[in-house]
Amino acid sequence: MEVLPTYGPERSESAWQQYVSAIPGCSTARSTNTTIACVRNANTTSILKAFTTAGLNFNNFVSFQPVIDGPTGMVTDRNSQIKADHLNMPLIIGTNLDEGTLFTPQNTDSDAIISGFLQDQTAPNLPTVTSANKTRVINQIIALYPDIPSLGSPFNTGNDTFGLSSEYKQFSAIRKDDYSQRALTSRM
Repeated sequence: MEVLPTYGPERSESAWQQYVSAIPGCSTARSTNTTIACVRNANTTSILKAFTTAGLNFNNFVSFQPVIDGPTGMVTDRNSQIKADHLNMPLIIGTNLDEGTLFTPQNTDSDAIISGFLQDQTAPNLPTVTSANKTRVINQIIALYPDIPSLGSPFNTGNDTFGLSSEYKQFSAIRKDDYSQRALTSRM
């Protein structure tokens, strides 16, 4: 299991329904308990075509990330709440130095894009978390990762932005450390 922000399954239900509906032969199974079997029986070409037909892409991990599936499931609660002896699967926590560059859109060119991502894609998204608290934490994250190219990712490349904006390197550093998700989980 990878450590990502966790939500209930309802958050990605519409993306799943779009995806299954785009697989030939599976559209009738989309609202049943047979969708997994149908997808498993589909050929690779149909699965990949459905992925793009449904408007999904590899930069949108929210569509297919692990979801909380209850006390007897594989992901029993938010990552910050699960004790090691309650895990129902192996847990690996680790990153590579410039891993954030893989997940950062290359058209990132403003703090607004970074703030928008942190607002929309971080957990927890609970009724008890006020918008003001979340905004305060997001502002702290941006302050901890200033828009100084020599501090951004790819690291150890000085002020070189490789033709991209300095905000790209800033956002890549945030994505690499995944600090935003841990900070929002632990500070709210």
